[in-house]
Amino acid sequence: MKILKRILICFFNLCIAAGLGSVFFFSYQFGYGAFANQPAGNNENYKIDMVIQEGETQEEVANQLYTMNMIDNPKQFLFRAKFSEYNGKLKPGTYEVSPVMGIDDILKRLTQMEDVK
Repeated sequence: MKILKRILICFFNLCIAAGLGSVFFFSYQFGYGAFANQPAGNNENYKIDMVIQEGETQEEVANQLYTMNMIDNPKQFLFRAKFSEYNGKLKPGTYEVSPVMGIDDILKRLTQMEDVK
């Protein structure tokens, strides 16, 4: 009976360690994607004109960028925007974006009036 109890305790501890390891790994991946300013692609010739309408939310913009394959994850974009100087400062207009731009680069472009076409 003692052996079975030890085996169950070891199994339980392994499950906890694996769970904590998974949480750490996915948290690191999410944070790295949000803050490393890595581009979603490498095709420098692929550019899209993105239109931000008056009253459009950051969530809608993030989903639009994700749909156009300009970012890898809309939640990472929103997380990065929330903890940056660009939070809530997206401006309506037409902007040229490219998948070689990182999240910071896109946020900077979408908040500057001189980039409006």
